[in-house]
Amino acid sequence: MKGINKMDVNERVVRFVIREAKKLSPEFQYKLAKCFLELDEDTKEFTPESSWSTEPESFVRAFHWLTQAAEKGYSDAQYALGRMYEFGWRGEAKDAEKAVFWYNKAAEQDCPGAVSRLNELNADD
Repeated sequence: MKGINKMDVNERVVRFVIREAKKLSPEFQYKLAKCFLELDEDTKEFTPESSWSTEPESFVRAFHWLTQAAEKGYSDAQYALGRMYEFGWRGEAKDAEKAVFWYNKAAEQDCPGAVSRLNELNADD
């Protein structure tokens, strides 16, 4: 499409997601967290702010939005936090107790991944 700058479109999308996340929508908070994590994993060209592509800051922002969504009961965010606590992430310490806490919260909402992880963890005991 002539006249449309891909970066302008990406900036608008990111700004929209941030605006919705600030309105306290757990689904958008979760999606925003995924954006920060995917920036670390995939491409650093998708960012309107160069500071987003720095690994530690992206993780901190992602963790913040995941926590916000998880505390509001969003099961995908609860499951993601469980995995972060179980396996550690980017140098963060592992915390099995917090992992099980978040897996239980997600499993209460029939999150298949959380149910599976809890079954695996219980089988290891």
